Amino acid sequence: MQQVNQIVLWDKIVERGKGFIISTRNAQPKYHLVDVESLLRNRSVSFSLHWDIQPYVGFNQLGRVEGSIVTVQTPEEYKQ
Repeated sequence: MQQVNQIVLWDKIVERGKGFIISTRNAQPKYHLVDVESLLRNRSVSFSLHWDIQPYVGFNQLGRVEGSIVTVQTPEEYKQ
C-alpha cells in the first residue's frame, strides 16, 4: 500500500456575491512546506487544485479541478 500525505499550501476564501475568478499566476504559498526529516529530497511531489463549498445550511460540496495535477522533482540538496 502506498502512503499518501496531503497538506494545504495555499487557500482562498470567496464569499457569495464576490468574483469567482481565481488566478494562481505568481501565487506564493500561504503555508510553507517544511521537510524536517529531509524525506522529500530527490522525490516526485504532486500538486493538485481542490475546492470545497461550505453553505450556510446543507452538505459541504468537495471536488478537484480535472487536469490540475502537476508533478515536480524536488532537489537533492536544500538551501539553508
